[in-house]
Amino acid sequence: SRLGSRVGRWDLECQKEAARVAGYLRRTARLCLSFRAPLSASVACEVSLYSDASWRSGRSQTGALVAVETVSAQGERTLLGLIDWASKKQSIVADSSAASELIAAHACLRMHCPIALSLAAELGVSVTLWTDNSTVVRVSKSGASQKLSWLAPKPLMIRAGCLHDAVQLGMLSVGQVGTARQLADGFTKALQAVKLECWRALIELGKQDSELGEAVQSAAVAIQSQPSSTNQSRPST
Repeated sequence: SRLGSRVGRWDLECQKEAARVAGYLRRTARLCLSFRAPLSASVACEVSLYSDASWRSGRSQTGALVAVETVSAQGERTLLGLIDWASKKQSIVADSSAASELIAAHACLRMHCPIALSLAAELGVSVTLWTDNSTVVRVSKSGASQKLSWLAPKPLMIRAGCLHDAVQLGMLSVGQVGTARQLADGFTKALQAVKLECWRALIELGKQDSELGEAVQSAAVAIQSQPSSTNQSRPST
């Protein structure tokens, strides 16, 4: 932190800033996020990680979040609340959409896995990482392979190995989710008005604009009726 970097040049201003930080921590010591797990036999609770990537430029954009969801006996998922989220440029250049999605999944694992595992331990539930790319799901189960030429670069091989190890150690499982229910989509790129309202409704962020209500409903029905997209053949721009 900036305050820590001033230890060798400590002055009155630093002393005041340290007192302010200590006062904030003291006043907010009892504040926390809490969730009540549903006590219904037909509804289970799960900690979910969502990762997505927008492969539109030399350095793709990563979107990732951790959330708590309920899962009904029919498999329907309902969002209870977002815990943490992030949106950042990827540190290396991806030459395919699969590579970009793998980098995003690894970034989500690195940033949000500790808090997800801690929360899952408190609730006594499992952790699942959701991605809309089927290749990432296969790589998480099989690890790096010589048959996959796009995994040849060492940075990608390390990320694939890390994701595979997390699955093998039982830390989490990796599943595929349709693009229409990709909660991290809004953290990867700017969305058009209708898609933005659909995404806001998906993460329960405010209320939908009344003028876009009918358009959002029709768009949501059209999206859900389409087959799930895996983003494997998306051309670069």
